[in-house]
Amino acid sequence: MAGQVTWSGSTSLEATIELHQDDGSNWVKYADATFLLACRNPSNTSKSFVNRLEALFQQGANNKRARLNFIKEGLFDNPPKQEEGQIIHDMFVKTLDRSTLSFKSRIKPPNSVWMEDAKLKTHRNRFNKIFGGYIMRQAVELAWMNCYTYCGQDNFIQIRVSAEIYDPETRKNSHSNIFQFTFKTENEVPTVMPKKYEEAIMYLTARRHFLSSK
Repeated sequence: MAGQVTWSGSTSLEATIELHQDDGSNWVKYADATFLLACRNPSNTSKSFVNRLEALFQQGANNKRARLNFIKEGLFDNPPKQEEGQIIHDMFVKTLDRSTLSFKSRIKPPNSVWMEDAKLKTHRNRFNKIFGGYIMRQAVELAWMNCYTYCGQDNFIQIRVSAEIYDPETRKNSHSNIFQFTFKTENEVPTVMPKKYEEAIMYLTARRHFLSSK
């Protein structure tokens, strides 16, 4: 495992990690991850400034511009692009039962799974006191189990894991983080088919993450 800080701002930094394994003749890269970390002061009451990083590579700055552009063009505030709208329409048409002449009658195309059936839930960290590596490990394990359950073995699968905080006093949930994982399998896997518009937006968001990771 090798990692280093690849970019730094005034109060945040980016760290990139790669995992390699010796297959007997050479080292093969099995995974890489990029983390964006916000720096806090020792009392965790406000942000903390970090030392500037001397630029050795341009990739960190490129990643920052890509993140800002991804947020700017996010599907929460912008409609799907023309190409993405065509993707949603094509997937929707493939799920229509034409024998009923109704948009409400839906069928699964061959070698596909409804998106609503391709997820697992988890309830952990009840007191909301642990974060960082522990939650990230749980997110990775949940994503891997979801991927393994879906494809049934060790192409590409994009998994979204949402980390939420539950406040027992107010009984309210709030989003803490969203993890995006890209897995590669040896054989072809079933296509995920959105049933609802919000699922189609999740599909397009995952597609954007996947395309940016290639």
